[in-house]
Amino acid sequence: MTNQRRPRATIIMEWGPDREILVHGDPKGFWMLPGGRIEPGEDSLLAAVRELHEEFGMRARAVLFLFHHTSLHTDHSVFLVQAEGTPRMINPREEPAIGLVDPQLDVAWFAATPGFDPHPLKPTGGASSILKRYYEFIAQNPTIRTGLAALTASWHIPNPPAASPVEPVIRIPIGDALIELVLGDIVRQDVDAIVNAANESLANGGGVCGAIHDAAGAEQLEAACQALGTCPTGEARITPGFKLQARHIIHAVGPIYSRYNPEHAERLLASAYHASLVLASEQRLARIAFPSLSTGIFGYPVEKAAPVAVATVVAYLREHPEIRLVRFVLHNDRRKSDTQNREIHTHFADALARYTAG
Repeated sequence: MTNQRRPRATIIMEWGPDREILVHGDPKGFWMLPGGRIEPGEDSLLAAVRELHEEFGMRARAVLFLFHHTSLHTDHSVFLVQAEGTPRMINPREEPAIGLVDPQLDVAWFAATPGFDPHPLKPTGGASSILKRYYEFIAQNPTIRTGLAALTASWHIPNPPAASPVEPVIRIPIGDALIELVLGDIVRQDVDAIVNAANESLANGGGVCGAIHDAAGAEQLEAACQALGTCPTGEARITPGFKLQARHIIHAVGPIYSRYNPEHAERLLASAYHASLVLASEQRLARIAFPSLSTGIFGYPVEKAAPVAVATVVAYLREHPEIRLVRFVLHNDRRKSDTQNREIHTHFADALARYTAG
């Protein structure tokens, strides 16, 4: 038998006044949770967050990527999740269960506190190792809990739009509009337009750009881009979405960070976001999804890019009520280190936390 690792979403969840946690464990020795589903192509973390609400009666309020954990058969992506509510943990005999597993989602959970005795749960080595790394992480980053708690307390989360395909990690109102932060795939967003992290030649590339070209239909999209010519840094162009759910693709060219001084790079990055929103307004596109522009191969430090992105979008929404939803779509890039992925999630969450009132 070949030892082939499977990807798995690992969730460490805090809730309640005493900050109990739920943490993913390996399946042996756990109660099985009947039912559960995963949508075709759905990101495993998004599936877990949705199941958290539908099956356990809890609502995710904040998600922070922690680290990758590799075991013999699986690659775990470990997230810290803050949630509200009390988990319904019922085994097949309808008795309260300490631990449970959803085999269809390949997501497992068990309840614990920092001083808990894992023996009754009989977790395998992988679960114990994840818990150990979690406690080490919290010890090294004592402000993580405080920051997330303050963030959660200040949020107002309205009823989600019916068309939203995912459960947002963060949602804040700006006037009558919403800004969402989600973990997912930019090409699968059910919005009016998605934004492509383009280059000046509007050519097919790697990362987000390559994924969008592939999903939209590379031949058609490349022909449309060639007809537009080039796009200077800080500007944006628009094409049809072709095979995408989104009707349009807005191609925004952010700065290559090393080519400019920091002040000039900031102006160009803000201009790329602003130009995208202007195109959306002109084309009467009310719902737009952005990736994190320039923070990939263009090398813009995410701690500097995220506040620029969020501030530019907030300022535009306050003056342009025709835009109803702006969604920042982030994902875990396996080409990046644990720290780099965690930084992207954390810096966007921190930037959004500054705007808790419309």
